[in-house]
Amino acid sequence: MNYLQKILTIEEACLWLETKTAQRWTLPRLIDAGLMPWFWIDYSPGWPELFGEPEKDVPLAFLPAARGYLAPLFNTLDLRRLAAGASDVIVSSTRTRDGREIFVETEWRFPLDELRFKAEDIELLASGFSADKGGVPASQGDRKPRLQPDGGDELTRLIWLVCYDAHDAGGSLKPIDVMARLKNLADSGQPPRPLIGSISNGIKFENADGDEKELSSDALRKRIEEWKKRCLKQ
Repeated sequence: MNYLQKILTIEEACLWLETKTAQRWTLPRLIDAGLMPWFWIDYSPGWPELFGEPEKDVPLAFLPAARGYLAPLFNTLDLRRLAAGASDVIVSSTRTRDGREIFVETEWRFPLDELRFKAEDIELLASGFSADKGGVPASQGDRKPRLQPDGGDELTRLIWLVCYDAHDAGGSLKPIDVMARLKNLADSGQPPRPLIGSISNGIKFENADGDEKELSSDALRKRIEEWKKRCLKQ
């Protein structure tokens, strides 16, 4: 199995890597190795951010992405579910063609077998595979680990995770944008702990004592600055 088609299923990606590395591969291992999964979105006029604005005199067939869009699954929390062995896929956000992140109002769920991987990513992973790093891709072995807050509460750990996610995706770390990410998570069908919901100027969360608290944008600004001091200078 030397030839790779451009887009592969999970089974095809794992089988090809097994022939190249002589080791067993699974979806969680693909995610842990840093591979980005992709999924297909059928065309919908309700998503101009993805498919463009239909024009009165232009037939649908001539519009960009008239048939659909192969979208990246890059949200850290969505990927963590897959790495933990989730039985289906949840999409909280994705990216447009020009790299902008868009959030899904009601999270999308679909079967694992709808995920796809790109051949060039699989080949890059295989070429960088390094046995002397314990079976970890060389690029991953050289990457700086994500720091955790010293004795931080659940909310602090989640904020750091969101900041890392935004930074790695080239997104904004302004409090208003980080808060938008947190609000989106808080209002999702299954918000991560300790989030409870959103309010007009922030989010509601449960503290270590089980009490409901609120986090405003001003309080969030201080936590973002602490993350920058600790994590961007490592």
